[in-house]
Amino acid sequence: MSFVGSGGYIMLPPGSEFNIAAGGGFSSSISVSIQIFNPLTGLAIGPLQTLGTLISGGTFTLTVSASGSVATGGTAGGLGSITFLANGSGDLTDATVWSGGVAPSGTFSISIPAGITITISGATLSLKMGRCDVSGTLALGSGSDTFTFTSPPTIIVRRGGILLDQTTKKVIRFPFNSIIAILSGGGFGAIGTVLQIFQGGVVRASFTVTSASGPFTCGMLADGSIQTYNSVTAIAVMSGDFTAAGTFLGGFAPSADICSGGCGIQVIGGVTLSTAGLHGVLNFEITSITVAIGATFQLGTPGATTGFKFQFSIKLSILGDMSFVGSGG
Repeated sequence: MSFVGSGGYIMLPPGSEFNIAAGGGFSSSISVSIQIFNPLTGLAIGPLQTLGTLISGGTFTLTVSASGSVATGGTAGGLGSITFLANGSGDLTDATVWSGGVAPSGTFSISIPAGITITISGATLSLKMGRCDVSGTLALGSGSDTFTFTSPPTIIVRRGGILLDQTTKKVIRFPFNSIIAILSGGGFGAIGTVLQIFQGGVVRASFTVTSASGPFTCGMLADGSIQTYNSVTAIAVMSGDFTAAGTFLGGFAPSADICSGGCGIQVIGGVTLSTAGLHGVLNFEITSITVAIGATFQLGTPGATTGFKFQFSIKLSILGDMSFVGSGG
């Protein structure tokens, strides 16, 4: 199944089901969300459910109850959490600033449109915020010395968006498996802010921000290290396919949407990155792929005789292994 529009949502009434069986998939050139609505009034019910740009490599189920509540399940890469769309400025916990009038809870993602500021006050976010897509402003730690995420976030700051540090000591702490990606035109309103891996009450690694604008990526790896890049970079940390969100740190997988200004791919040691799911062509702008010592990059699709095509110029840096797994081309 593919979504070929340039915008908008997939709108479903209560009582609907959306199922993708093993071997099936969903794809789109833009990030797509499902909006539940009342067919009698046309009004939205609850927050958005993000499908993203790709669901593949497993099963996916979305069920809408008669009251409009949503339950999701499955094993597919790309499976998202409930996404709350901000429609006004205010605190994260203020229900009035969110579409549908419900404040984020459980495991969730948020989307902040241009012109809107969402503030996370205090010293700690104990809620499980997964993905945070920022075209407006995300302000952290107002009134506190430092700010700590207790669950690993994936923060994406788009053109015109700003990640703002409001702590007094300019320290933001993250657990393992967190990632911040500042896209071209996005900003980090916090030169001099220290980003730390903070696990079990111990600081594992630190990085000081020296630039106020993107592109920039900072990944907090499970080995306790911080990896930074002056580019938008997806970091393959689990063996898997190029198209599966679970292959990449924080589920931050490359896509036409994210990589419209170019992306890099970093494959860390011990990981095998497959391109089988691309079906012989990489048709969005990946500018570089770096394969670390002990890592493997598999090019092509097993059994295919059509070879593999890069649609954009690319730099391949192979410190580990690269193999061609197609049958020809």
